[in-house]
Amino acid sequence: MWIVKCKKIGINLIEYMFGVIISFLMYNFFVLLGMLEFLNVDIIPFISIQQISVFLGLCICFMLIWSLKKKSISVVNIVLKKYIYEIHFMLYIFSILIWYKCKIIPQLLWIYAFEMLIFYMILENEAIKVFDYKYLCDSSTISNYKEKSIVGRNNLTKSQKKALDQLINILDKRRISESFNIALIGAWGSGKTSITDTLISELQNRKKSEKRYFILKINTLTFNGTKNIIEYVKKYFYCLFKQYGIVGLNGKENVAFLSALADMLNDTDTKSSVINMLFSRKETCFCDIENERQLFMQRVQKLLYISGRKNIVFVIDDSDRSDIEEQVLKLLSEFSSIDGLISLILLDKKHDINLRKSIDLLSIDPGETDDITNDVYMSIDKYVHIRVRIEDDFHVEYEERIKHQIILENKAVTKKENCYINCDGERNTISLFSFVKDYPTAEFVKQSMNFLGNYNILTELFLCNLEKQDKGFGDYFEGIVLEYLYHSKELLPFIRKMLLTKPEEWDFELHRINMVWTNSFGDDRFDWLIRLQNNSNQMFWMLYQLIEASEMVGAIESKIQNEILNFVDLYDYYMITKMPVEDRTWENRKENPVKYSGLDDLEVIVFEKEEIKTINIYIQEKQYEKVKLILVEKIKDVTNFYLISAILNEFMAYLRNIMNNFRTFKMQLREAELLDMNYLDYLIKEWQPTKSLTDNIEKMKKETSALKNLNISYPSLNAYINMVLYTNYISKFDTRFFNGELKNSRLWIMHGERRNIIVISSKQNTQYEFHFLDSQGNIIEDLCEDEIREIQRKNIVVWSN
Repeated sequence: MWIVKCKKIGINLIEYMFGVIISFLMYNFFVLLGMLEFLNVDIIPFISIQQISVFLGLCICFMLIWSLKKKSISVVNIVLKKYIYEIHFMLYIFSILIWYKCKIIPQLLWIYAFEMLIFYMILENEAIKVFDYKYLCDSSTISNYKEKSIVGRNNLTKSQKKALDQLINILDKRRISESFNIALIGAWGSGKTSITDTLISELQNRKKSEKRYFILKINTLTFNGTKNIIEYVKKYFYCLFKQYGIVGLNGKENVAFLSALADMLNDTDTKSSVINMLFSRKETCFCDIENERQLFMQRVQKLLYISGRKNIVFVIDDSDRSDIEEQVLKLLSEFSSIDGLISLILLDKKHDINLRKSIDLLSIDPGETDDITNDVYMSIDKYVHIRVRIEDDFHVEYEERIKHQIILENKAVTKKENCYINCDGERNTISLFSFVKDYPTAEFVKQSMNFLGNYNILTELFLCNLEKQDKGFGDYFEGIVLEYLYHSKELLPFIRKMLLTKPEEWDFELHRINMVWTNSFGDDRFDWLIRLQNNSNQMFWMLYQLIEASEMVGAIESKIQNEILNFVDLYDYYMITKMPVEDRTWENRKENPVKYSGLDDLEVIVFEKEEIKTINIYIQEKQYEKVKLILVEKIKDVTNFYLISAILNEFMAYLRNIMNNFRTFKMQLREAELLDMNYLDYLIKEWQPTKSLTDNIEKMKKETSALKNLNISYPSLNAYINMVLYTNYISKFDTRFFNGELKNSRLWIMHGERRNIIVISSKQNTQYEFHFLDSQGNIIEDLCEDEIREIQRKNIVVWSN
């Protein structure tokens, strides 16, 4: 590196000597013309030329220290880069002044010559210096109102980290002589800029022993044409060549290829095009642009060799949102012709044409193939050599970044007072098939009760607890719902047995329940929603098929009815008749037995043991109408669970779709804050069932005669979530307050300075009875006197209507 510095100093010395000679000639020319006679009079009599040299020396020392210590760009650098030619002109004027003033003190010229040399060195160094980009990788600075990319690996989602690692892997595995274009493809708002800014930050912070790169970020929205982009790139290369001593006095000729490339492009500004045409210099000789390309390529390779950098990387951002997108794509082919130059362009999903998935050429008539393949190959494949895709994160709701931004929004929401929930003293046994019971939040307003639409005590408790969890938003929400389901009377006996029995001692039934209902084998894709839907679907349709089977068998000859002894035989006959399998008939069924796994869930989850016995007795007595009545009654409950599973699945799909688009996600957070709602309430109110979901009910009624006369409708998502949260935080899954303690009670939150307290109060004449819980639903027994007084004061307001 010291050789590079010595070479650069040598070039600066030569340039400085040329400047000295020119200024001396200009000085003599002006003297001959008598144009410097006015300098005989001291314009500032109290400052001598010697004092100016001392002052100049001090300024130069200050500039030298500043230049050595400064690591990031400043206003001074911008001024120097922008007005370098004007500063050079001023130096010439100042040097002529020095020549004239020092003619009677020749030894002072040497002092000024040395000072001016140092000043010139500092000036040239600062004018050509290229700085690294500075990014703040701190999650604490994340704001819902900042329309900026978020930088830092820890701030990226799983899918974004995957794309980032792919980009780093591509860059590091390529050789110094290779050149190619990469497209980072993702939907609008998927975080493309966050990925590339993190990439730049990580590559710039590498140690000297690691693979390092020159990186230039080009935001196409700030340019009005590709010609301006090339001019920008040309100045960048010129500074790098000068900084590493690649070029001498003819520095700009080493970027002649880029100059020629810029001249060949049509400028978007008509006025400037006319001016360039009128005043352009007539070339008197031919210069081969390919030779200029080769010369430029040699200079680039020399730059990389001397600097120890592996490649030069251009990061081209926002091209898919600019008016020059097509021209920028074509420009990539020119960049890729330069060895060592890698371009990374950010593009929208509309450019991601996959020939293998979009077209099956073998299935197309030969006459149509040409037109179709032409359309496909008119895509970015001509300009881009590698595509890196940002995939939707299947569990984006688990991400810490998502949770952090939701908590930020929740802190800005007003925590309303005088709001309460009416409790009841009934014992509500938890069941998978329970119909939804709502616990709406009410507000006391002018001697009346008003049910709020934008404030919910229970979702406030959810978000308050979320802040204290190590889990993400989605992970905690999933855990709350699953805890409710696992405490149902159908699943709780199995869950308890699993916890009390060593896994190696589990029987087949426990293993089956574990696999079907708890997903302990850890497949991310087979998540809790898919489990719920699979289980509810299977139970629903098997029940429906049993209803059809009861109708079918009730109408056949008694001989077969005599052979059907239980509901398993009933279902087996239905399957053999409706969905026959080769070589398996009713007569040889025992030689070819089939086990229907879904019947196990019906037997242990849907039906009580006594109900199974009753059904089997009715079957043996050939009373199929009574069998059908029991099954129809059961399918009502199972349908309720089926519909709850469906709305939860659609709601979470909607939530994941929103959260995978960070611009839309932040927009929703702002809107929720504007409406003074927490984000979970906002999501619930914003979400609407899709038409396919609502149409599914009518389709079910048409296809299932057993449901035609049933009053079926989708349960309220808001009510279901309220029920789950109330059961979790307040009744603790029906393990307390089951003796009527909550009868005619009101539940409210006291937002205290020390902590938030859930207060459950009931009124007996003029006296109040209290139960106190913390935000997690644990009983509090250590209230201080200040808290008691505040609770009593607010309680009177809550009960004032």
